[in-house]
Amino acid sequence: MLKEKMYPGIYLNAFYNKGYRLEIIQGNEQFVQKGYLLDPLHIEAIPIIHNLIFFNEADLFIESMVHLKIDALYEAVVSSEAAYKQFIRTKSRKPLYDVYACFQPFNEAFKSFYPFIKLLRTKLKKGDVIIDLWNRSGWSAALLAGLFPEQQVVTIWEGNKDVLGYKGFQHWFAHTAANIQVIFHDLNKPLPFADNSVAFVYGLDALHRFDQASLLKELLRITTREGAIICPHVHLSNSEPVPFFERGCRQLHGLQYDALFKKMTGVNPALGGFVFSEPGLFAFNELSDGHQRPLVSEPDTEDYNALVALLPQSWSANRLEPFDPATMNGADASYILVNPLFNIDLSVQEIKIDPAQLSGAVGKLLSRHPVYEKRISTVATLQLNDQDCKLLYLASRFYSLQQIRRMLQTGPENFQALLKKLSAHDIIQVVPVQQNFARLQQFLSTQEYILSPQEQTLPALWQRACELFADNVFLYTVDDESEFKYGDVDLLIQKTIATLIEKKIQKGDRISLVGPFHPEQVILFWAAMHIGAVVVPLGYELPSGTLDHIFREISPALVLADEERLKKIPAGLHARCVLVDSEEDTDTPVPSFSGWLSENDIAASTVTTVPTDLAVILYTSGSTGLPKGVMLTQGHLVRSARQMTETYSWEATDRFYAMGGPDSMSGLRNGCIAPVEVGAAVVIPSKGAGTTPRDIAAFIEASGTTIIATSPALLSSLAIHQQEVKARFTKLRLVLSTGSPLSPSLKKTFFERFQLPVYNYYGLTETTGICIAESPAEKMAEGSIGRPVSCIAQVVDENGQVLPKGKSGELRIYSENITPGYRNMAALTNAVIRNGWFYTGDMALINEDGTIKLMGRKNDFIKSPHSEIIYASEIESCLQELPGIKAVSACRFEANEAEKMAVFVVQDAFLPHEAIIATVKNHIAQTLGNRKIPAVVMVVDELPYGKNQKVLKSKLIDLL
Repeated sequence: MLKEKMYPGIYLNAFYNKGYRLEIIQGNEQFVQKGYLLDPLHIEAIPIIHNLIFFNEADLFIESMVHLKIDALYEAVVSSEAAYKQFIRTKSRKPLYDVYACFQPFNEAFKSFYPFIKLLRTKLKKGDVIIDLWNRSGWSAALLAGLFPEQQVVTIWEGNKDVLGYKGFQHWFAHTAANIQVIFHDLNKPLPFADNSVAFVYGLDALHRFDQASLLKELLRITTREGAIICPHVHLSNSEPVPFFERGCRQLHGLQYDALFKKMTGVNPALGGFVFSEPGLFAFNELSDGHQRPLVSEPDTEDYNALVALLPQSWSANRLEPFDPATMNGADASYILVNPLFNIDLSVQEIKIDPAQLSGAVGKLLSRHPVYEKRISTVATLQLNDQDCKLLYLASRFYSLQQIRRMLQTGPENFQALLKKLSAHDIIQVVPVQQNFARLQQFLSTQEYILSPQEQTLPALWQRACELFADNVFLYTVDDESEFKYGDVDLLIQKTIATLIEKKIQKGDRISLVGPFHPEQVILFWAAMHIGAVVVPLGYELPSGTLDHIFREISPALVLADEERLKKIPAGLHARCVLVDSEEDTDTPVPSFSGWLSENDIAASTVTTVPTDLAVILYTSGSTGLPKGVMLTQGHLVRSARQMTETYSWEATDRFYAMGGPDSMSGLRNGCIAPVEVGAAVVIPSKGAGTTPRDIAAFIEASGTTIIATSPALLSSLAIHQQEVKARFTKLRLVLSTGSPLSPSLKKTFFERFQLPVYNYYGLTETTGICIAESPAEKMAEGSIGRPVSCIAQVVDENGQVLPKGKSGELRIYSENITPGYRNMAALTNAVIRNGWFYTGDMALINEDGTIKLMGRKNDFIKSPHSEIIYASEIESCLQELPGIKAVSACRFEANEAEKMAVFVVQDAFLPHEAIIATVKNHIAQTLGNRKIPAVVMVVDELPYGKNQKVLKSKLIDLL
């Protein structure tokens, strides 16, 4: 941004000293939104938008014409930035790699400059101007600004083309480092800087590309007497590549440059010309063990690429030294780039050079860079360990060095050893750049857009949706076929926020949602997120005892329920209750939602939320019978929603049918948050929605549903009733399966009958849902649940050692989406989250193609169609105190593509079997809830025991 501190003595003086005057159309000198530079003769006007100066758009100074042109430019660059943001957010769906941009920070051309950095840092003065001559991908300016924070970097690009263009520079550069100025200019024309105004020119890949005579004259004109001109990557004719490839641009011999420089120094004895071997400088910096090198030219090098420099003769006594950015003061604030040329498999802790990486570009690139291929060849000897994998993962999520060290819980010496180990193989590079620029480089390298911290809050996500999708439908209710657009819902959310503020509900207070999915739950959820309240959704079939326990634990400031669930809520909480709106009259004093909303003017919330703010507590079953409150933050939920939409390419035209309630992870994310990421709609079932395949198919058709996420059991039922339901699936395009394993046979059958593929995804509440998924973009091993999604997924033995592919063990997950723990259950938290890893209790193996296959449960429990964990021991404990029961055993089995629970009981006294079965089911319903009633209750004469006196559950299953 153009700030007052930049006037007049910093880099804009280069323009002002030529007589240009700044004219502001909109904004001020602290921040120029629109303006132009006017030459002294009032002939030429150069547009300015933010900190972008468009010399390539210069035109005659006809004021009305200039204003129109700048308005049009502003519209194209700034007003359409939202479209650019949307483009980069979804770029990974159709990746197209620019291998030059991917490789730039690591290659020998760029790093040949590193030996000059220490020298330059001693020679440059505070406020000096650095010109970055040809900034194709943005990286050179980003690093120069970090290496020289007290200097001003003016970076030049040709215009609205190639990797970034106008919109890209506006997005990534216009609101970042104060010491970067972007100008667009044709380097074949005179440079727009005053004489002797520049202390250092960095010209990567530029000297051989443009009119050399004109460019050299201009560089010498603008550079101060003690200034330096360093041009890495100049094509030489000294030799040719083997194997040969056409390099393009002008190619001169190093001796020709040497002769030219000697003539120049005859005219200007203060100047010295140098030609250095590019591979030689690279090897010196990367492999030299810290020794120094004299400033000696080598024009007759056998290499075909060089670094060419024009340096003050006064520097001749200085020596070059290797440079590592990790050694800079303040390096803790630096970030880590992960080398995109490597194939890194964190699941099995392996790393290799794969020519097929980056759509095959790596093989071609390395064949043209033999010195770099040699540099990284040692990686074949490296075996990654647990800490290596974590560091590489966290680096890819853009945590700073300081944050990563804290998250790894390691001391400074161990951390430095870890960095040194990975840097030695060029797997990583520590870079002193702003996070935004590290994100840009990874985006270019991987095509994956990682959200900035500012984007990882739910209010920020909602605001973005309202800006982009205000006229899109957000909520569709099957009951009355009503539609609410994002803009309409936003007004209701703002009114709800005002009411919460009026009712003194504050950040951190608990708000409970009890009952089936309803539009008012969605509205209250989003309002709560805006003020930083914590939402606790509760299953609408929970028994009163469980609700009492949870309410005592969370002490909600507000409860939203329907009339039926109100009966289960303790009477002492009724003063804090609000009823969802109903068409039926009620005789309860509890207010309805619409009646509860304040009549006062809407007041915006002044609460600031951050990604680490607690957002929800989701209660899941525990093996002891007590529910576990899984705590999840705003950042967890935003990231999980994005992982869902980008894995399965959700679009703004989609409609998701919310079959599950907000009390489950999938129900909350898919029904409340994921649609907001892309501007899609949520379809909310009617209050008395039927559950038969015919009912569900009718709702899908009537609502225009395009996406469903359900269990294998429902998919099996739909497949059985194909003839009745198929005609209703005309708009359905995406079918997702979760909750329990999907068999290959059902997957095949469903596709054959409906021509709709079914995709698995896997996740637990503790991982904020989706962490492994099948991708529609590639064919995966049969029976797998897919690949890791934004996490490390490993299969380990009982000692936590990573197992090779094909060997079964326990599945564990490491990611930034792991819950911080269970509320008020430290011992249980520590039992399942160890050293940062969440141990899932699922047995799995990794296939040869890197996909993951579930093998069963480590413990004896099932996951119900509602994504609830039901433990056998929980059922057994519940029944052991029931009169008339002598012994009991609960067992897991599979039937009709679903996990189910069977209970075998030995009665203490003779009663009809029907009476025992009814008593057992009724007792479980009253104690644990209807959802935990087992599929089968069987009365047996005795339980089979082994020699160790453990029940032989396999023999019981045989009875089924």
